[in-house]
Amino acid sequence: MDSFDSEPSPKSVPILGVTIHSLTADEALARLEQLLDERSPHQVATVNPEFLVLARDDPAFRNALLQADLRLADGTGIVVASWLLGRPLPCRHPGVDLVVSLASIAARRSESIYLLGAGPGVAEQAAAVLVHRFPTLRLAGAEMGPAQGNHLPKEGEEALVGRIRASGASILLVAFGAPLQETWLARHKQALGVPIAIGVGGSFDVLSGRVPRAPRLMRHLGLEWLFRLVRMPWRWRRQFSRLPRFVVLVLFQALRGPNAWRPDTSTAQS
Repeated sequence: MDSFDSEPSPKSVPILGVTIHSLTADEALARLEQLLDERSPHQVATVNPEFLVLARDDPAFRNALLQADLRLADGTGIVVASWLLGRPLPCRHPGVDLVVSLASIAARRSESIYLLGAGPGVAEQAAAVLVHRFPTLRLAGAEMGPAQGNHLPKEGEEALVGRIRASGASILLVAFGAPLQETWLARHKQALGVPIAIGVGGSFDVLSGRVPRAPRLMRHLGLEWLFRLVRMPWRWRRQFSRLPRFVVLVLFQALRGPNAWRPDTSTAQS
């Protein structure tokens, strides 16, 4: 039997068994500052349609999403799904925008950030861009880390976790790609001891300038996904093996109601 999220609050919407928090951009930033104030370890997840399809088949990934302290909509498909389900989300929260916002918060509060992942030299380049934009930003570290393809070698993992913890970082940005970044963070959240740890996918590539971002108008219209598909045609096979399934599953939930997947409160937190 699948384990899914507990009963959603009025400020959230359940989509395929995973509760997405319903927050405006300002409310999301306020919540992130609250997590920083608490100082205890927290994981943040930005969820897109692919995540929810993958989570149906990958228990470790599903549990990582369910255990996240804050789950935000990243992707037009999630927002559209929320409208179909009668509980519209106010906006989406693209990973790149969250990275910039977190860097701004960190600079203002004299907090430090750690960038981990992406290709050789990319985290360092992204860090340089953020520091240039926010001169008072404190950089706790920036490195590629040990990611190799779709897995992380065990060698050096303990040292990496220790290095991040010793850096005193307040915010950890991890760009291993999904589901690896989410499962890795869930497994090491307590040991890392970072107030905010978040998987950011390809955000470092965009920030560093290696991958162009969609024009502002396309972003405003929610068509950033289309821009990425045109620029990176290799994504077509992956997207169209999952997106039709997402649509079918959401329509099924819309027809059956919010309890199409009954929550299991014994295995997840809201």
